[in-house]
Amino acid sequence: MAFHDIDEDLVGEIDGRVYNNTKGFYEKYFQGRSWSPTVGAIVHNANLANVCEIDYPNPPTRSAVLDWFPEFQSAFIPGGRPTYHTFHNLSSNGPDSYRKPDLFLTLAGATAGLGDDGKYIWEDVQVIGKVKQTANFKKYQKELLKFCELAREVFSCQPTRLFLHGFIIRGYIVELWVFDRSGPYSCEKFNIRNRPDRFIEVMVGYTMMTGEELGLNTFIKEDENGKYITVKEDDATESVRLYLGEVPISYRRAVVCRGTTCYRAKKQNAWRWEFIVKFSWRSDERPAEGQFLKLAAKRGVWGVPRLFSHQDLHSIADLRRGLQFGKPRTFIDSAENKDEAKNHNAEESFKNRILNCLVTYSPGREISAAGSTVELLEAFRDAIKAHMSLYRDGKILHRNISDTNIIITRPSREEDPKGMLIDLDQAAELGGKPIKAMYRPRHLQFMAIETLEGDRDYIFRHDLESFLYVFLRVIVDFSETINDSTGKTSVTRQWDRGTRSQMASTKFSLMDRERFRTLTNEFAMDYSRLKTLAEELRALLFPIRHNSCCIRTFSQYEHEKLYGDMIHAFDKAIDLENSWPTF
Repeated sequence: MAFHDIDEDLVGEIDGRVYNNTKGFYEKYFQGRSWSPTVGAIVHNANLANVCEIDYPNPPTRSAVLDWFPEFQSAFIPGGRPTYHTFHNLSSNGPDSYRKPDLFLTLAGATAGLGDDGKYIWEDVQVIGKVKQTANFKKYQKELLKFCELAREVFSCQPTRLFLHGFIIRGYIVELWVFDRSGPYSCEKFNIRNRPDRFIEVMVGYTMMTGEELGLNTFIKEDENGKYITVKEDDATESVRLYLGEVPISYRRAVVCRGTTCYRAKKQNAWRWEFIVKFSWRSDERPAEGQFLKLAAKRGVWGVPRLFSHQDLHSIADLRRGLQFGKPRTFIDSAENKDEAKNHNAEESFKNRILNCLVTYSPGREISAAGSTVELLEAFRDAIKAHMSLYRDGKILHRNISDTNIIITRPSREEDPKGMLIDLDQAAELGGKPIKAMYRPRHLQFMAIETLEGDRDYIFRHDLESFLYVFLRVIVDFSETINDSTGKTSVTRQWDRGTRSQMASTKFSLMDRERFRTLTNEFAMDYSRLKTLAEELRALLFPIRHNSCCIRTFSQYEHEKLYGDMIHAFDKAIDLENSWPTF
């Protein structure tokens, strides 16, 4: 079994590495804290001689431990503190409610974390716990993967969280865990029979941790008007409060990934949402997206968001400071990923990421929210124009064209874009060194064939090929909605399956003129006129030569030709739609 056998959203960009027996774990999280003397006094007053002093069940079956835990909590955890709940008398709601922790910690109060229906809510869960019958390490891998699913649910409902504490009790054996955006890691296991004092220290310690110690993002604060952040406009001297929307407009469900989470935001008493606030964990080898937006603005790029502010907040290296990691346990079953993991392990113990807060002026809505065919086509055309300006004027290559990175704008002037290209966090500045592809599992279905096939230099044509795949997928998705179909049989769904080389082969076979018609035949009647546009775009990128399809190559000096031809194709389709009679 591998991580991706459980749920592709569970792990995101994970390479399958998990660290056990991390040195310094207990000292970092449970010693030298402001509350450590209080916990020490509780342990001292317990006058522990052995495990019998806490009446730990013998035998420690799952049911017996869960029945015993409320008694333990009453005896050793002071009132008014955050509260543990057991799953015995609760059920969950929210996404994937069938995934349930056996024990979980919520904020203080007897009903904290509980909805009106008596179900707990993932937004209030602060620590997760799992109880197993025995320490059967033959099932270790499967149990750990299921535990990761619980962490995923917490991060899904608390997407700006920095990290999450958790614990697994297997009979008498206890293992403590922390999940962050670079992966899970655990302490050295201990035996409750030998260390009942440590068990008390840990369970009481969790209840006394501050929000920062629990892994909450304290950059986000709250007052009577709601949740807000305090930022400075680029080059300004005074700070301003920006109030966030109640729920994010987009977020990732995976744990180990960039954790990109976006909110609408506005100034206090403002009537409209003027800003977009984006939190994301980039690799420490990557420049901040805000730097690319500043560079784009300086160079007069058209069709990309306008920067308000950006700042780095945390790094995984800082969060893990003081810990020593040994050789990781891997859960990988593909030769391709094994090679990647070996290469990665040779360079560093874990992938360091940096949390950045980016604020831009609110540009519009997702391409999937197009209200008409003309609006859709204009947004695509202007997004391609934006890509051209970014490449030609900004000397920047986007490298991450997807259905979520093309948006429909609200232009106030005729010369303003009706579509915009966002999300420059995978961009690269043009220069003397070759540019490589960025492999992002979530967007592989839109990646160009040559970049899927191997270690190719990345050029502007690969992004334009991605525009074709996004356009086709969007039209097919709209067609499925009109035809009330599930889309499971669409040929575009084959782009999501298999290895990268298999995805590349599938895409290339579909670019054949006859096979391509099987794809455009999926267009609903409302979009039948777009078949001609789809074929024109295909022919520009995959011309037929000597009765066979080939990938058209371009040098970096020939970019104007391909950009111009693609934009012209969209202009013709827009003119056709505008000339079509309406009834």
